[in-house]
Amino acid sequence: MSKRARRQFSPDEKLKIIADADAASHSVAPRAFEGALSIVDAARDALQDKPSRAPIVDGILEAERRAVCEYALSHPKDEYRRLAWQMIDEDVAYVRPSTVYRVLASAQLLSRWK
Repeated sequence: MSKRARRQFSPDEKLKIIADADAASHSVAPRAFEGALSIVDAARDALQDKPSRAPIVDGILEAERRAVCEYALSHPKDEYRRLAWQMIDEDVAYVRPSTVYRVLASAQLLSRWK
């Protein structure tokens, strides 16, 4: 089975859908469908842009960031992958190698040729 791709509507298309729903709600007998306006309001809320997935959060603490930098300075010959696993083995910090790379790159402690 193939998954159906969800269609993304432009803001103009969203406004047209809301306007069509609003026009349809006014064309019926007002007393027969008193809840029609609440449906239009719900449609407006449902058509608002929402993020498609949860934001990615870098969960490293400032103390861990400092520990990574200090450990890297005390082990200048080791690459970031090795540093990550050594820090885990020595209970310095529990961070992934990619996080060690990002921390060292942001602190300008990463060098390509050692």
